[in-house]
Amino acid sequence: MKHYTFFSLTFALIIFSCESKDSKNNLPKTQFKQTIEKYNPISVCDCNDDGINTLKKILKIRKSFPTLELYQKDLKSIDSVKLLREEWTLIRDNCMKKFAAKLFMPSDCNQPDKIGSLRDELNKLNIKTS
Repeated sequence: MKHYTFFSLTFALIIFSCESKDSKNNLPKTQFKQTIEKYNPISVCDCNDDGINTLKKILKIRKSFPTLELYQKDLKSIDSVKLLREEWTLIRDNCMKKFAAKLFMPSDCNQPDKIGSLRDELNKLNIKTS
């Protein structure tokens, strides 16, 4: 129940924090800054889902720019990616502390290869996730 409450609150905060500006990347900022001590995954599945979703958000922002130079000129996107990278680090660190080796064993709800490929793709686009 805590898990659903946490994500419901996060979802509500994201919706209310959206700005309506004429911007190519009008993406909401992450809310993990406010809940940094509260991230407590219940299962490896939570870690997998949260990690993949966060990495996909970073990739979506970065891929919206055809070049690294254009991306680096957009301060809003730089800030959003910075917060998402912090979120990724929080997810990774908390999940490693709690589940350790289980994170490396593929299952129906755990896809370490998918996480690895997303990180590799971001790395090729000059976005470091470690």
